[in-house]
Amino acid sequence: MQEYETEIRLGNACPVCQSRLEDGDLFCARCGSFLRGENSSPEALNMPVVHLLTQVCTLQKDMMRQFRSGQALQARQSQRALELQAQLEKTLANSTTMMESQERRLQMLVRWTAGLAAAAVGLIFIGVQVL
Repeated sequence: MQEYETEIRLGNACPVCQSRLEDGDLFCARCGSFLRGENSSPEALNMPVVHLLTQVCTLQKDMMRQFRSGQALQARQSQRALELQAQLEKTLANSTTMMESQERRLQMLVRWTAGLAAAAVGLIFIGVQVL
């Protein structure tokens, strides 16, 4: 195998996603980018395939853990949304009942007012007839 002399010094951050890196990392644990050379690592070219596959499997395991964590979060958010929807439906049903009750009271008040007005007109008519 050919040994490469070139190596890019990256500091402690991935050049693609700027996430924190550990010394000796060949791949970024966050975005999966190769960390050295032009889309490949000189060290990676000289390492056994088993070691590279181990690195890839570790990255996939981390990605799967993050995916499952995201699914669990999504499930909790969905459950909370369903609970809030049920609470909203109860509130709306209660508001509808209260509005219907208020509407019935208003209709009764209108009828009562109309009855009083008719009685007043009747009294005025009688008063005019008597005088």
